[in-house]
Amino acid sequence: MNLGNAIDNEDKALAYYLYFNQGVYWLALDEGKMLITDMDEGHRRNTLRWLERRAAVFESWYSLGELAFLSRPRYREAIGEDENGNTITRGPALSEFDLMPESVAEEFPSWLWERADDPVGWMRETELYKALAIGVGPAPKIRFRGKVH
Repeated sequence: MNLGNAIDNEDKALAYYLYFNQGVYWLALDEGKMLITDMDEGHRRNTLRWLERRAAVFESWYSLGELAFLSRPRYREAIGEDENGNTITRGPALSEFDLMPESVAEEFPSWLWERADDPVGWMRETELYKALAIGVGPAPKIRFRGKVH
């Protein structure tokens, strides 16, 4: 997944949605894709702070990606299998939105607004953030000009 080279905005948004829903790797601009487990604690702490500072922008892309993911048609009625074991389908393709219970669909916009109102809180609940935060303690205190910061 390359977030910077997505074909269009929908693909870019979908890439963000999928990226924040995983907790295995980090995409660094200068170093490329790396396993989160290979990052040292200081690097992960800096990454967490960086994500929080940009949470509002990432939340916007994530929300657009979630809408793209949920609205893409992907399910059809299965009516059997061919001789090779492949599923035979018929009818129109249905999306997650089509199959979502009405009560959930009615609440969905309010969940988007709640997330937009607290992007840092949202960020801290993503799989990516939680994986980066494992084992990261508070930042060490630094003494500068006689004061502890």
